[in-house]
Amino acid sequence: NSSRMEEAALRAAEHKERGNAYFKKGENERANEEYVVGLSILEESKSEERELQTSLELNRAMALIKLCRYDEAHKCANAACKLQPDNVKALYRRGVACVKLSRIDAAVSDFSRALELEPTTRDARRELLLVNKKKQQPPRIKLGGLYGDVEAQRERRKLEEEAAMAVKRRRHEEANEEREKKGMKRL
Repeated sequence: NSSRMEEAALRAAEHKERGNAYFKKGENERANEEYVVGLSILEESKSEERELQTSLELNRAMALIKLCRYDEAHKCANAACKLQPDNVKALYRRGVACVKLSRIDAAVSDFSRALELEPTTRDARRELLLVNKKKQQPPRIKLGGLYGDVEAQRERRKLEEEAAMAVKRRRHEEANEEREKKGMKRL
């Protein structure tokens, strides 16, 4: 039983490494998929690998933040916080997701706790300053209809372009793998 758990942990770690490689290439959707597989392997085997599980949740949260899927990112960072309540990265990433979800008080709490634990954390300090500035500003009115939120449209367009590029890269890589199987050179 323990050897099955160890094997599961090794397989999950392999998916984590694959996810990290995709993340470095900017293929956040594929990275997220690998992290999900790693987490499900750990869950199915009832593994007690808290470090690996936390790491997979944190990496998944980061990929989801990059994909602007903040609600899911929040859930992953929250799961990491439950596994390791004093994990500075988990608090920071949950705080980032909270900012994007307009949960400002929760973000302030997470960034403040991260700074208590690790006072030299520049990212948390910067985010806390930005959030506190945001709290002092009056809320922005979003225009609907014909003039819609231009910033949101630009963000959506950028995400669609990134997703299209990721699909092209994935197809190119798959074609290269097929060429290699046939003994041909990669393109």
